[in-house]
Amino acid sequence: MSPLSKIKTRALLIVITMFMASWLHAETVYLGSPHILQYFHQGPWNVQGGESTVAHTFTLPDNGGTQVNFSFENALKGVDVTDPNAPDTTGALPATWSHHGTNGMAAGEATVARFDSGDQFSLVVDHQIAIEAFTMHEYQGGEEVRITWTDEGIAKSLNLIMTTANGVITIGGRRGNYPLSDPIIADANTPIIFTNVTPPSSDHLRLCSIACSLVLNAPPYYEPSDDGFVQMFGVNIAGAEFNSGNLPGTHGYNYFYPNEDEVEYYHSKGLNLIRLPFKWKRLQNSLYAPLSTNELALIDGVLALAAARDMKVILDMHDYGHYDDDDIKIGNPALPHSAYADVWLKIADHFKNNDAIYGYGLMNEPVGMAAGGGNWPVAAQTATDAIRSVDAKTWIIVGGENWSSATKWRASNPNLDVIDPSDKLIYEAHCYFSNAGNDNYGSWSAEQVYPYEAIHRVEPFVQWLKERDARGFVGEYGIPGNEPRWNDVLENFMEYLGANGLSATYWAGGRYWNNYSLGVHPSSNYTVDRPQMAVLTKDFAYTVTQEEVDIAYAKIAVASSIQNSSKSADKAVDGDDATFWSSSFADDEWIYVDLEQSYGFDRVEIVWENAYASEYRIQVSNDAASWTDIYSTTTGNGGTDTLTALAGNGRYVRLYCDVRGTGWGNGVRSFRIYSSESGVPVASNLTGTDIGSTGAAGNNSESGDSYTIQASGYDIYGTADSFRFLHQTMTGDGEITALVSSLTATHSWAKAGLMMRESTDANARNVFVLATNGTATNMQYRSTTGGSTANISGTGTIPHWLRLSRSGDTFTGYHSSDGVNWTTIGAQTIAGMPTNLEIGLAATSHNNSVLTTAVFDNVTLPGDTTPTVPTNLTEGKTATASTEQNSSRSADMAVDGDGVTRWSSIYADNEWIYVDLGQSYDIDEVVLSWEAAYASGYRIQVSDNASTWTDIYTTTTGNGGTDQLTNLSGNGRYVRILCETRGTSWGNSLYEIEVYGSL
Repeated sequence: MSPLSKIKTRALLIVITMFMASWLHAETVYLGSPHILQYFHQGPWNVQGGESTVAHTFTLPDNGGTQVNFSFENALKGVDVTDPNAPDTTGALPATWSHHGTNGMAAGEATVARFDSGDQFSLVVDHQIAIEAFTMHEYQGGEEVRITWTDEGIAKSLNLIMTTANGVITIGGRRGNYPLSDPIIADANTPIIFTNVTPPSSDHLRLCSIACSLVLNAPPYYEPSDDGFVQMFGVNIAGAEFNSGNLPGTHGYNYFYPNEDEVEYYHSKGLNLIRLPFKWKRLQNSLYAPLSTNELALIDGVLALAAARDMKVILDMHDYGHYDDDDIKIGNPALPHSAYADVWLKIADHFKNNDAIYGYGLMNEPVGMAAGGGNWPVAAQTATDAIRSVDAKTWIIVGGENWSSATKWRASNPNLDVIDPSDKLIYEAHCYFSNAGNDNYGSWSAEQVYPYEAIHRVEPFVQWLKERDARGFVGEYGIPGNEPRWNDVLENFMEYLGANGLSATYWAGGRYWNNYSLGVHPSSNYTVDRPQMAVLTKDFAYTVTQEEVDIAYAKIAVASSIQNSSKSADKAVDGDDATFWSSSFADDEWIYVDLEQSYGFDRVEIVWENAYASEYRIQVSNDAASWTDIYSTTTGNGGTDTLTALAGNGRYVRLYCDVRGTGWGNGVRSFRIYSSESGVPVASNLTGTDIGSTGAAGNNSESGDSYTIQASGYDIYGTADSFRFLHQTMTGDGEITALVSSLTATHSWAKAGLMMRESTDANARNVFVLATNGTATNMQYRSTTGGSTANISGTGTIPHWLRLSRSGDTFTGYHSSDGVNWTTIGAQTIAGMPTNLEIGLAATSHNNSVLTTAVFDNVTLPGDTTPTVPTNLTEGKTATASTEQNSSRSADMAVDGDGVTRWSSIYADNEWIYVDLGQSYDIDEVVLSWEAAYASGYRIQVSDNASTWTDIYTTTTGNGGTDQLTNLSGNGRYVRILCETRGTSWGNSLYEIEVYGSL
C-alpha cells in the first residue's frame, strides 16, 4: 500500500477559552479521521457486568493504519433502579456502562449503568488525541460534568453545564449531544478524567459516546487499496425496481432503467459508480429458467453507457431476500438455495467479461430471513460458490440482515462470514441518519442530530470490517434536501468513509423520483442541481493515480549504519515524519531503497532531521552494486529538499551523504520517491500455465517480488499432475526462495510451493517443495516420466518460507519459519535431468471445480539480486541476567525490540546479561543501547555452552548512549555483556541488545 500526496485533513490552530478554563495550544496540529467510541455494552468491547475497566485496541485509518489503545477506568457501575426514586447502589449488578435499557430510568428496567453525582471515570489513550464531542443519556437538565486532562504536560480543565446553550438536546429521549467548539487536546498515556459534579438531585447520567481524533504533527495520509479494490463514490439510479407488485411488468410503464441523460449527468458530476437495482423475477421469469433476453439487453445497455464514460456499475438484486413480492425467503423449501445459486451462476456467466461491472450485489436488504424460512449466511455462501464456478475475478457484494443496518450490523449479522476463494468480497451496509434509522426523515428540529451523528451510526459496521480485515461498501445513505445543515452531517460522513477505505452510493437518483425528499435527480432539464449535490460532487475517494504515490513507502531500506535501533533505515520510508533514520557521526554514509521494480524518476523528496548533509547525491542502480548519479549538490542546508525533473532509471535509489552539515550524523525523516511510470518488473519474466486437466482456468498476477496464483486442479501427486504453474527456464544450477504467505483452504491438501520440472507435461519428472494449511511442509519428487511420486515430510504450515535448490542432479528442499534459519527437508538425486528446467511457483486447489488463491512474497529467482538486510539475531530470544532490579526490568526487556523497555541490574559491578541465539553464529556486530545507567568498563563475550566465555570486545571508556561495535570476530550460540565497572552510582541498564552475524 502507498500513502497519498493528495492530503485531505483538518488543520487547526487551537486557541481555546471555555467556561472556567482557558488555554492556548500555540502550534498548528492536524486531526485525523473522527472516531466514535460507543456501544460499550457489546462488541468489540465485550465487557461483562461488574467490571471496572473497559479496553480495546482500534485501528484508525490515519497514516496507513494506526493502532490505538483506549482504556476506561472505573467505567462500570451496576444500579438497581426498580424504584427510580430509591435506586440501590450497593451491589455490582450485571449491567454495562452506557447500556440502553428498554425504559430508560423508569420502573421496569431492573439495572442500568449510572454516572451519578460524585462518580468519576477516566480515559487513557496511548496516543495524543482530540476529543471533539460526546453524548450523554438520561439528561434531565442542568447537570454539570468536569473534565481534567494534561496538554503538553500542563494541567487543563473544563466544566460543562448541560443545557441547550452548549449542546444539542433531545428532551424526549433524554439524550444530550455536545460538540465542543474547540477540541480537548490531551497528552498520550495520561488520564482524561470525567467527574459528575452535579449537586445530588437530577444527577443520573450515562456516557453513550465520545467523538475523538488522533492529533498529528503533519497532515495525515490514507492508503489506497493494494488488492485490486478501487474506492469509488456514486449514486443509486432507481427505477428498475419499481412496482414490485407487478412482476415481471412492462419496461417503460411499470419500471424504468436509466437513460443516457441520467448516466451522463452523474458522470459530469464525478459520480462514476452506479448501483443499478433490478428485480430477480424480471430477469428470470420463473425459477431455474434461462435469463430474460429482453431484461439482459436493458442491463447491457446501461453497462454500455457506463463503459463509454469509464464508469462502473453494481448489479443490485433489489428483492429483500425473496423472489416474489411475498414473505417466502431464500432457503424456504418453496425458494431453495439451489434456485438462488442458479440465477447468480447465470448472471455471472453472462456478465463475467464485462469491464463495466464493479461487483455483483447479491441481495438488497435481506430482511426477516428466518421468519420467512430462510438463512441469509447460507444463501450468501451458496450464491458466492455459484459465481466463483464461472467468474473468479469480479467482486461479490454481500448485504446484511435487518435492512443491512450499519448501526445494528454487529448484532444482526453474528454469523455472516462468507468464504470466497478469490478473496474479492465486499460487505454492504445501509445507513440513514433519521431517528427512525431509515429514509423517513422528520424536520431538522425533530431529528436533533449533531455533526458526528452519521459517523456515530456507521462506526459499528466499519469496526466490524476492521476486525475481519474486510472490504466495505455503503450501498444506501441519504439526507433531505430542504435543510442546509444536513449537508454538514453528510460531508462528515463521506469524509469518514473516504478515510476508512469504503465505497458508497447515495440513495437515490432516478428521473421518476422528482418529489422524493432524498432524491438528487436534477430539475429544469438537468440544469439545476439538488442541494445534496454540493457535497456529493466533492472528492472523497482515496484511490489515486500513480504520479500521486510515494513508491518508496514501506519498501525495504538499507543503510550504511544506524545510530541505534530506534533510528533504523526503515524509519525513513514509514510515511511518518516524526520518526527518522540516523547514521553514525561520519561522512560518506548512505541509505538506499529497494523499489522491487525498475522506475524512471520524476521527483525525490528528502525531509531532513536537524542533522543533515550539506553535500549529497541521488543515485540509481539495478543491482545495488553499480550506482549512477542523477543529482548532486554541495550546498544542502537541511529542511525539506524537493528535487524535480530528475532523469534516471533503476530499481534501487540511494541517498549518498558525502559531507555532513553538522557535527552529528545524517538524519532523514522521510525519503520519498515519485514516478509517473507504472514500474517495470526487474527479473522474472514468469509465464503462467495450467498443467494437466484443470477444471477451472487459473490466473496469476505480480507486484514486485510478490505473486498471486489462482489455481484449480486435482493434485500434484501420483503419476500425473493438475495445477497452475508460474515458471521460467533455468539453465544449470540455481535455487528459488519464497514465503508462502497464504493459501485459500479449498481442501486440506490444497498445496502451494516451489517446483523444478523437466517440462510442462502433466506426467513430467519434477521436484516440488510445498506447504499446506493443515499438514506439514513436504518435498515431493517424480524420478521417472509417468512414474509415481515419492514424499519426504518436513514441519511447519502456512505462512512458511520454502527454498528449492539444484546442484547437478541433486535437488534439496528447505523450510524456515523466519527466512533466516533454514532446515533441510530432504535431498534427492534424479539422474539425467536436463540442463534446462522449468522453475517457479506452483499451486493446486485439490478440488478441481474451484480456484484456490496462493500468495507468494519475497520471491527470489536465479539471477535476482536481493539486498542483504541485516537481521537482529537477539529479538524475541531468551535472555538471562545475573540480577534484575525488579520484574519490570527483567532480562527479556533487552531483547523485545522495544526501545522503551529495559533490563536493569542491581546497583553493583560485575553484573551480566546473556542471550541464547538458538544456534551458533559468526558474530560481526553488536549494538548496545544504554539507559542513563551504563557500564564504563564492559566486555562482549561468546560461548557455545553458556559456561566458558571468550572475549571478542573490551573497553574501559564506555560513556553510555548507543555503542555500535562493528568488525567483531567470534563464534558462539550465547552472547554475553559483562558489565565490570558501572559508569554511575546506579546499576547497569540496557534498552536493547542487538547482535548481527551469519551461520
